[in-house]
Amino acid sequence: MQHVSHILFSTSANSTRKVFPTIPSSRAEAIEPEDNGTFILPMKQSFMKNRRIMDSTARMLAMLAGWAGHGQALETTQGIVARHIGKSVRTVQRMLLDAWREGYLTYAYTKNRRGMITGIRVFLRLQRILKEKKPVVSARKRRNPGATPVADTNRNIDIKREKDPEIMARLERFAQSAGLAIPI
Repeated sequence: MQHVSHILFSTSANSTRKVFPTIPSSRAEAIEPEDNGTFILPMKQSFMKNRRIMDSTARMLAMLAGWAGHGQALETTQGIVARHIGKSVRTVQRMLLDAWREGYLTYAYTKNRRGMITGIRVFLRLQRILKEKKPVVSARKRRNPGATPVADTNRNIDIKREKDPEIMARLERFAQSAGLAIPI
């Protein structure tokens, strides 16, 4: 009985297997893909196609980019990262080194006052990982830039235009008691 790999990768002359382009023997020798503006929301396509990093490194970086929010430094441990991606701590160390080597992040160990390592602080280069957000251009300038677009454009406001005589009489009495001569 033959193994499946013998059938798929047979070297006989009558083999009908598809010929693939040559693959570099090492990931590090692969050419980094160019960024041509296409993306996998919200990741850059060049980041997702980069064969120079391990697939699990790309997954780890995507997770860390989600944790980073707007670019803040992350303070975590290698164990927490390992638990979230289902890898060992040693594998996370290799993936951090892989991402650092490709310029996707820098990291440093955090220590307590006794000098013991308590975790890592990760600084991501989000401009290499995430797609650039294009600014939203509105059709017209808002009257009040401090208001949200909904608040600025909501025309369903119930405004009572006529003056209430009872309230006006109270305001006049208050103005007279305060010594104000303001016609209301």
